[in-house]
Amino acid sequence: DEKEVDTMCLQEIRVTQMSRSGYEADLKEWGKGEYKLYWGEEDRDEEGNPTRGIAMITRGKGFQVNLRGKLNEKRALAFKHHRQGARPLLVINIYAESGKQSRRKREETIDEITAWAVGTGEDFIIIGDWNCECDEEIVGNYQACGMLRAADDIDPLGCRPTHANRKIDYAMYHGDIQLRERWQEDGIMDHD
Repeated sequence: DEKEVDTMCLQEIRVTQMSRSGYEADLKEWGKGEYKLYWGEEDRDEEGNPTRGIAMITRGKGFQVNLRGKLNEKRALAFKHHRQGARPLLVINIYAESGKQSRRKREETIDEITAWAVGTGEDFIIIGDWNCECDEEIVGNYQACGMLRAADDIDPLGCRPTHANRKIDYAMYHGDIQLRERWQEDGIMDHD
């Protein structure tokens, strides 16, 4: 279906600049050239190791949105998908700050990303590691005023906690988006 969007948003990846081409080649071979891999701005910890990375794997017509000067490229990555017979869909990968001491910075990141997305006038979905539940902090306020809707609404019983019995990995959307399925795979990480 030409209206379908096929995107996977990844957070907490630790891939060096030098290793990226190997991942891209493997994806090209596996996906028979249909999928493309987009990388967020590289971030490094105190020892100089890659950390807190984000990436998107996507298939279909569209392009990566340049966020330079608009959003923190270490915390957000965006791709605009073409949808046949419908408005474009902006898919935004979020990786908000974690920890109780980071609450103010996390709220600033979420507010910055949401305000920017609304300002584009496009239909959008924000997917990723919000590091807060969808009914707390600023995300709950956006739902209460009708600016964002929880994608989990399509299958609220099928949504398991993703970290320490809290659900902090999810999607929120705005606009004319028909959600058909929510998919979550158990993995080796502490949340996915």
